[in-house]
Amino acid sequence: MCQLCENSYSQCLDCGTIHKNRTAEYEYTSDYFVGNINTQIRIDNRLKSLLYRDIKILDYGGGTGRLTNQLKRCYNIDYYEPSKCGQKLAREQYNLKSKIKGKYDLIILIDVIEHFKNPKKEITKITKLLKTKGVIYLETPNASDIIARIRKRSWQQIHTDHTYLFTPKAIKKLFKQYNTKVITPIIIHPTILYWLCYIKNKIQQRPTNTMGNPIQWCIQPRIYGIITK
Repeated sequence: MCQLCENSYSQCLDCGTIHKNRTAEYEYTSDYFVGNINTQIRIDNRLKSLLYRDIKILDYGGGTGRLTNQLKRCYNIDYYEPSKCGQKLAREQYNLKSKIKGKYDLIILIDVIEHFKNPKKEITKITKLLKTKGVIYLETPNASDIIARIRKRSWQQIHTDHTYLFTPKAIKKLFKQYNTKVITPIIIHPTILYWLCYIKNKIQQRPTNTMGNPIQWCIQPRIYGIITK
């Protein structure tokens, strides 16, 4: 922790990763998953391009199971969620059980790796679950985006449950250690809509360092990565 500003975050000068010096485990409750139950999740076209018949999929860190529930109608997919609260909601809403069975052609990590307390340990586990020529699809906030650099401590992604916030350079560096090939991460920049939402929140005196407006949350700067083994 910085003794001058009492900031519990540090940033690597090499890869730009932001790390929260967490002293206690974050407890995920039903409040965290509000808005993630019984609603359709947008499936990005990049992910759709990886789907094919007879593929075996793992939704790793699947939360309430929304994505698994949508894909299970057409694909062989398993759901895995470490938090007991997420497991409970997935079981009650979609009759899903958290499990990992065998190896997979595709492992999905959507808004997951930023929650890892020990990224290397988790990625080691995940890459061992991949079949030969298997693929990892990930989405995560982009810590190198101009919005993150301007907003700094008030950037919405810096809140209690995020331990690491990565840059494209960090993603490549992280996965390079596991005999995998990172297809250049695609960086999505927010549009003018982000700033309109930001100004609106300021005028209405809404907090801007929380999830806040769901539209604003969806257009946050993001990294879309595809990793092959």
